[in-house]
Amino acid sequence: WGDTGDGGDDVGDTVHERVEAGIEHLQAAARELIAAARAVLDAAEEVVEDPETARGLAGVAETVAGFVRSVVPPRRSGPAGADATNDTEEGGGSSVQRIDIS
Repeated sequence: WGDTGDGGDDVGDTVHERVEAGIEHLQAAARELIAAARAVLDAAEEVVEDPETARGLAGVAETVAGFVRSVVPPRRSGPAGADATNDTEEGGGSSVQRIDIS
């Protein structure tokens, strides 16, 4: 890596060290991704093997979805599917104003 043969290329050594450090970080990240994938597959296997677990997860998902529906207002579409919600004009109190550019 950049060694010119004069025996003292500090810049080349620094670059080489950085490249090695980068490779080590990428390897660590890859190991973490593999571990995460294994955890997801283990959970999926548990759901397949135990239908009661699947029912429990479905119940949790339904509860979360109900909470989200109660907190997030429904979207209304205007012309050409654009989001026509403008809470400022409707007195909704939002500081966001949507402007149609078409």
